[in-house]
This record gives sequence, structure tokens and C-alpha cells, in this order.
Amino acid sequence: MYRWNRNKIQNIYEHSGEAFNAFKRIAQTRTAGSVGGVKVDPVTATAVITAHQRLSPTHAESLAAMPAEALAQFGQSLIKQGMHKESVNECFAKIIDEAGAVTKVVGSTTRKKKGWHGGYAWHEGHSAHYNNEGIAEAEEGEAHPLNPYAFKGKAPDYASYANEYGVIRPGVYSDLKFYPYEDRHTDPISGLVKSHNFEVYYMGGNYPLADLNKKNYDTGHLAIWDPTDGSGGDFGEESYTNNWRRVHELSHGLTRPKLNSMYGEARRMGKLGHQRTTHEAKRAVHWEWLTAHKQRDLNKQLGIHVSDEDFHRELNTVMHDAVYRAVTGKFTNPNQEGFHPHSHKVSLDHAFALIDAHAKRMGLNHPHETLKRRIATASS
Repeated sequence: MYRWNRNKIQNIYEHSGEAFNAFKRIAQTRTAGSVGGVKVDPVTATAVITAHQRLSPTHAESLAAMPAEALAQFGQSLIKQGMHKESVNECFAKIIDEAGAVTKVVGSTTRKKKGWHGGYAWHEGHSAHYNNEGIAEAEEGEAHPLNPYAFKGKAPDYASYANEYGVIRPGVYSDLKFYPYEDRHTDPISGLVKSHNFEVYYMGGNYPLADLNKKNYDTGHLAIWDPTDGSGGDFGEESYTNNWRRVHELSHGLTRPKLNSMYGEARRMGKLGHQRTTHEAKRAVHWEWLTAHKQRDLNKQLGIHVSDEDFHRELNTVMHDAVYRAVTGKFTNPNQEGFHPHSHKVSLDHAFALIDAHAKRMGLNHPHETLKRRIATASS
């Protein structure tokens, strides 16, 4: 294990930061490379660069000064523990000095504190209401190099979530662009967003991650994940992805008051039983249900109309992914899975039933408990 000993601490600011810049290039190009004799893969490099955005200015400066071996160890620790702000600080403190030398570098020890838990940015920009139990741990399957909350390819156990919503034809690519968004809709969508007193900004992927405690629905901001092709969860066409995400995220913002009147505020991302309760998981899929219907209404204002059958295909695509995410904390890639949605509407009750079934198998007996935070029931 790499140790940042006291002699190295004294020279921390003498490093040129070349290793950190090399990690940036690997993350941006998504191409593995060797930095100072250390082999670095894109996932590790992306974890380091993402964490850099979440550290305090002093800690970030220290991180940027570290040699490649320390950066690689830091990134690998993050992949194991998650990108929650608390985990980032803990991993940083450990790599600096396991014996308390953080005090010598930054003037004080790293303290745990509540804040944004690092949920998938394009779907997590609602408010400053979060808890501090971290994000979903990695499932089996290869993570996307620019998006730790999505799989690069196929998702584990995908069929058990998707079968009721559509037909899976492995190897047969499915075009899931049911709304005919075109370049000519770009400006009208911008006007629609502005008319509802929201402002769009981009983050993640090739953009820096933003502080969602400062820019969120409450402040009139819509956080849109990088729509660039290949940035994770995209449609493979940047203009289409950008237009779809802006209308979809606006729909989230507009339906949030109704959602909160039913469920209250709660975390939107995380793994069932680990970071998220059954109540929060159901709230998340219900939000997607409301959002999908609102998106159709907003599209009509843009002159975009689809048949009921195509809307049901869109809804079933959104909802099966929402249920998978509610349980595992991860996004899927339906087109790569060969998912072809049904043209009939699958009920919201089915989504709730899937969540209940997984909660029961995990031994979650109360809607507001996790595996670590149990709540006594009358029967117990």
C-alpha cells in the first residue's frame, strides 16, 4: 500500500501535478495508460477526477499534487467505497496519512459531514435534502468509464426486471427514440424551460461536476448530464439526447411538488436496503411515472405528438429502467440489451410489486428502514 509519509508531506506542493493531468487525459479520452510506471484504467482515473470536484479547495490542491501511485490507490479505494462525499473524504484522509498527518497538511482533520451523496447527477438535482449513507456499491458487470452509475454494457439480472415491460431480443439493437425530437426543437425547448423559470446547466462526463446543494430545482436549475455520445445513458445522438433530457428534467422539476405532497422529500438515488428505503424506492419510480406523463404533455406544447402505443413504449422503457435503478442503484442500457417495449401500458402497481418483492427477500419489514437502520414493528 502506498504511504504518504511525513517526508513526502513536507514536499507535497513541490510536485508539478503532471500525474494528475495525466489522469485527466485518461478520463477524458477513456483510454488506459501508464503514468509514472503505474497502469491506470479510465474508471480509476474518472473516480479520481470526480473526487477532486468534491474535495475542499485545500484538499483538492493536495490531491492534484500527488504522484501516480497515490492517485491510483485513491481511485481504486473510491471504486470500492463509492463516490459519496463522506467516502471521498475518508479515502483522502487515509491516503494522506493513516496516522493523523492530515493535520500537518491541511491544518485540521477531515470530519464527516452530511451533504450531497453523489447520486447520478442528471437525475439527482432536486434539492439540498439528502442523507449520508453513500451511493450504491458496484454491481457485477463493467462500469461505464465516464459514468459510475451506469453499466458499460449489459446489466446483471436485467431480464427479471424487464420481461413484463417488453420483449428482450439479445443481439437485436432497439431504437428507443419514440419522441421525434429534431434540431428544430432545440430553441423552442430552451424557451419552454425558461418559461417555467428554470435554467439548464451541464455536468458530468466531459463537464465538471456541480455542487447540487447550490444548484438544484429549488434554486431554479436543471442539472443535465453530458449529452455527448458515449457519455453514459445517451441515445447515441447528441442533439436528441440533449433535447430529451432537458424536457425530461423539466418534467421532474414540475412534478416534484405533487410527488412531495404524497411522499415528502427523500433521496432519489441509491440501492434498496443500503442507501434507500422501500418508501424512497417507490417514491423514485412514482416520480418517473409522473414525469413521463408530464413529458408527453410538454411535448404537445412543442407540437410533438405521438400515438398512445408509442407513448406506452416510451413509458415502459422509462419504468423498467426506473425499477431496476430503484433496487440496484444503477442505470441500464436498454437498447444494448435488445429491449423492445410493449405497446400496452404496464401499471404502476407492477413496479411497486417488484420493489416489494425485493424488499421482502432482503428482510426489509418496514417501509422506512434499511439493512443498517432497522425499525421495530408491532409483530417484532
